[in-house]
Amino acid sequence: MPQIRCPNCGLTISLENRKETDEGIITNAVQGRERTFTDLLHMTKLPRKTLSLRLKEMCENGLIIKEDGFYKSSGFSVPGKGLSFPRQRLSVMVRDKRVRAGLMMVALMVSIPAFSYAMAAFVAPLSFHEPVVLGNFKMVLEAHNVDNLGAWQVYVSYDTGELRVSDVQSGGFLDNHNEATFINKTDINEDGTPDGALLLSDALRKDMLPRSGDGILATIAFEYYIVNYTEPTIALNWKGFESGWINSQSSPTFPEQSPIIHFEVPSTLTLTKVP
Repeated sequence: MPQIRCPNCGLTISLENRKETDEGIITNAVQGRERTFTDLLHMTKLPRKTLSLRLKEMCENGLIIKEDGFYKSSGFSVPGKGLSFPRQRLSVMVRDKRVRAGLMMVALMVSIPAFSYAMAAFVAPLSFHEPVVLGNFKMVLEAHNVDNLGAWQVYVSYDTGELRVSDVQSGGFLDNHNEATFINKTDINEDGTPDGALLLSDALRKDMLPRSGDGILATIAFEYYIVNYTEPTIALNWKGFESGWINSQSSPTFPEQSPIIHFEVPSTLTLTKVP
């Protein structure tokens, strides 16, 4: 089984004890209070896919409970909690070597979970950290052969484990540099984390004429965490949302009711990496 060694303390971390560490962190997070997935994402600092997998396994194993979108403790208590003995009887029992050895074993068993949680808090910062940015690059989104373009919307798909969107600028094809009509969003679902797609859109002001021909829609800057990253691509259909544009002359009185014209790659839309 693959293992890594902490350069500071020499602790060996395998996939198995890493899983146990994750479960310990999650168990601590839900003690005494219900948590949403987003709460746990911020509290545990685990990758989104890893957290989702751990939560599913822990629910199936009865370690935690999910109700109405909230995760909470299953109510398991530490063995031996709440036990007590009369003082005189306890002193007699402690003098018995066999009983004393048994009590030491019980004390050890009770202390192991607390020790595990302490180790989980110590190991977690070593195992999970912000990825290191190795470099950056830019890409240009460009429309081609459009006729009377009045508005457009495009989804750019990318791997959040390999890339991060660092900057987006309007290409100025609709001359709206100083307008609030240009939109760019990486958190499309508004759950606090990037969704693996960048939403871009823009629209003409009512006092402006539509654009035809070729033009740059947007310039996007990415940062990468690995050298052999997967290059971003245009998503013509992303989770039911389509990339397309509107011909403002098809319904000049009510342009918002104009039918959406689908982009075609690469004849009417391209995403090119800048040298």
